[in-house]
Amino acid sequence: MLLLGGCAGFEQKIFDWGVSYERYRADLSYGTVRLDKETSIAFLERKGEGETIVLVHGFGANKDTWDIFIRYLPEKFHVLVIDLPGHGDSSRHMHVSYDIQYMADALSRTVDTVGVRRFHLAGHSLGGYVAMYYAAGNPGKVVTLGLFASGGILAPKPTAFQRTPEEGKYPMSVDSAESFDRMMGLIFYNKPFIPWPVRSVVLRQTIALNAFEEKMWRDIWKTHPDGQNLLKQLHMPVFLLWGDQDRIMDVSCVKVYRKYLPQAKTAIIKDCGHALIFERPKEAARLYARFLKEEASTGNSCKDNLTFLTPDMGSGRPRRVGTGIFR
Repeated sequence: MLLLGGCAGFEQKIFDWGVSYERYRADLSYGTVRLDKETSIAFLERKGEGETIVLVHGFGANKDTWDIFIRYLPEKFHVLVIDLPGHGDSSRHMHVSYDIQYMADALSRTVDTVGVRRFHLAGHSLGGYVAMYYAAGNPGKVVTLGLFASGGILAPKPTAFQRTPEEGKYPMSVDSAESFDRMMGLIFYNKPFIPWPVRSVVLRQTIALNAFEEKMWRDIWKTHPDGQNLLKQLHMPVFLLWGDQDRIMDVSCVKVYRKYLPQAKTAIIKDCGHALIFERPKEAARLYARFLKEEASTGNSCKDNLTFLTPDMGSGRPRRVGTGIFR
């Protein structure tokens, strides 16, 4: 037992060093804010003289899933990425209902406390759903909205993952190495190599949090607002970013978003799954940065409805521009 405990401690030290190194490479500093007596929110921040970008992670993830993505954003941007309540280093309480409204309220209070008044907001998966809810209620604060494989909308072609909540099942349950590998297969199209210490630590953490995350999942599904009603309230420029092989939120979701958000610009990354900010961080960040550049050049009017596509995803004769293709 002492040997096993020592091994786990050694793995944790290597894992913690790796996280610190990735934050260092992205020039990110760690901080926390206290929202009330029992709630604290952890965040990472990259200083910059330009406009602010606020990033929100997905369900069961944390702020560090954005680290590599942030490295490829232009240095001028001030970047703030938070741990949603119940995630990462933020507070967890079994008596709290972690629904979308609660999480969006925590986001609101966090950016207010940090002192960010107007910003570009982008969220991945659940984070996109939270970002939509926040943007609908605070349109004057959100310059642009990025929805990356966002939750909140049922796909016209629902995945098996999307059907399980309706069947009363928790689709992300991880209580063994086998179920962990199954979840990884759902999240990624091309699963990344995970070195020994990282896999061991993440597996232990995920299993330990399984019961709490199931509680959060049921909180979200019990009271979640209609995403289509939220979309009708969004009039700021919007960027949709998706992987064409998403097994969580099928890429057909984009058609629904485009129906309600005619001003939206879209990027589809070829041969990419749901975890696009981790699976293809460089390409995702550069496409997002190009969207921000285009919006700045048009005065955030979003008059020019362009669709970004990665190679071989379009029809006709698209022209190559940077990492993507304009059409």
